[in-house]
Amino acid sequence: MTMYTAPLQDMELSLNEIAELGKITRSSRYSGDSQDSEVSQDIVSAILKAAANFTQDVLSPLNRMGDQQGVHINNGTVVTAQGFSEAYHQYSQQGWPSLPAPSRYDGQALPNVINAAVMEMVMGANLAFSLCPMLTQGAIKTIEAYGSDNIKSTFLHRMTSGEWTGAMDLTEPQAGSDLSSVTTQAIPEGSHYRISGQKIFISWGDHDMAENIIHLVLARLPDSPIGVKGLTLFLVPKFLITPDGSLGEKNDISTVSVEEKLGLHASPTCVLSYGDQDGAVGYLLGEENKGLACMFTMMNHARINVGMQGLGLAERAYQQGLAYSTERTQGGTVIHHYPDVQRMVMLMRSGCSAMRALIYLAVGLTDHCESEDPTSARRADRRLQLLTPLVKSWCTDLTQEITSLNIQIHGGMGFIEETGAAQFYRDARVLPIYEGTNAIQANDFIGRKILADDAAELTRLFSEIATDLHQFRRLPALSIEAQQLSEALGIAKECTSILLKAHSNDKDWRSIACYFLDLHAYCIGAWLLCKKTMACANQPTSYGAEFIEEQHENSRFYCNHYLPRIYALSASIQSILN
Repeated sequence: MTMYTAPLQDMELSLNEIAELGKITRSSRYSGDSQDSEVSQDIVSAILKAAANFTQDVLSPLNRMGDQQGVHINNGTVVTAQGFSEAYHQYSQQGWPSLPAPSRYDGQALPNVINAAVMEMVMGANLAFSLCPMLTQGAIKTIEAYGSDNIKSTFLHRMTSGEWTGAMDLTEPQAGSDLSSVTTQAIPEGSHYRISGQKIFISWGDHDMAENIIHLVLARLPDSPIGVKGLTLFLVPKFLITPDGSLGEKNDISTVSVEEKLGLHASPTCVLSYGDQDGAVGYLLGEENKGLACMFTMMNHARINVGMQGLGLAERAYQQGLAYSTERTQGGTVIHHYPDVQRMVMLMRSGCSAMRALIYLAVGLTDHCESEDPTSARRADRRLQLLTPLVKSWCTDLTQEITSLNIQIHGGMGFIEETGAAQFYRDARVLPIYEGTNAIQANDFIGRKILADDAAELTRLFSEIATDLHQFRRLPALSIEAQQLSEALGIAKECTSILLKAHSNDKDWRSIACYFLDLHAYCIGAWLLCKKTMACANQPTSYGAEFIEEQHENSRFYCNHYLPRIYALSASIQSILN
């Protein structure tokens, strides 16, 4: 089975030219005299190389074993697959959990986009493992935003170090996408609350890799309003904390079972019961009855990271498919010589490159949102809100296609578990489902992003693409792609106008929401690949002739194979809305 290799050169290209890492690190937050300063390119390269070594040498070899062994419960505790606990201890000891965390909680306070590049490697090497630190980072952000000073000082230092991990507890048997149906109860008791109820589908809700697990739980107070306006967010530790900061008695939380799943076998998906005895002790985060707004801090972090999970799996599948195509011989030649196999390999490669550019763009915006200039911060936030549904939906849908292509390249052996190709396909299938289904993302893209401001932010994005098109046309290697993108941009504008008109006429647009999102994502993907090609062409000594040609091949292939899909999407949108 092919091991994972971090695509460092394309990652650094996306960091520097798409996410604008240099602009981020030149900000006063990183270039001044504070403890967060001096994030040089040499430091970034060293971090990425160290992460590549760890993920390739430690995490990647455990991926197959984790899929085969899965997890089980022993004496009430979830036991992870062989090697996972040891790998997590190495992960923590090397300081990887602390990369994006604030220095006041012993974090390294590095830009989010550097951490994202590291997490891409973790996800590509071992997706099941990666969910644990990913959820912990989201919990840290949420606690930092909404926790009291006492809660933050009690929990964040040890979550930042990796000693304690985090989990997000939303779903209940009757409350999946519809969180208004949550029934878990919270009863006030002095300085804390008593939590009782059952949660399902809790990723890394219990395990043996860390000594404590910090659950962020949505629940209802006795007098709360009905619906989502009556939800409150609580911090509920697996083990209570004594006044001196050490672990006390176990909280009233029990693991009822772990789910048997299609994929992600090494990631424990738990059914948790709260309050089988006196009620689990929980602490308020944010304000009462404002829990969903608080939880969206973690959910938005998770949605971008689910897109990154898709990229990690797609990259792993691409590497395996490419390697197999150059080794497998049929008809007297390796199958990579056959045009259709070349087509599938290039669909995988160019798709991964487009996904990486879109995701790094979005994560870079999370750093720009922290700008000391309020105008710049607001501008970045508007763009981030626009792109987040695309990152989650389009990237994870594309992962389904790319992991399926890997199986197709393997032929009959792809259908056999022995090669490992099937694992990537199985692991990928949940990505369009959890953290808000892709249909929810599409409805959010239209309802809360396009219609809410009458397409103002989308129009600004269109203008940026049009400006870049002038630059693309000046580069002979991109002249054809520039024309293709220009035509696609015109179609996107037309479909947006049709949508706005249909909405003004009270026409239901929800059946075309996924088409509308995908159409714009394909256009943005083409734009970003052309930006990468142009950036390489303008810096030939930095990137080298072979890599520059690879970027041009990606742009050309994508515009010939992926971008034309917008014509079918546009036809459906227009026929339905007109």
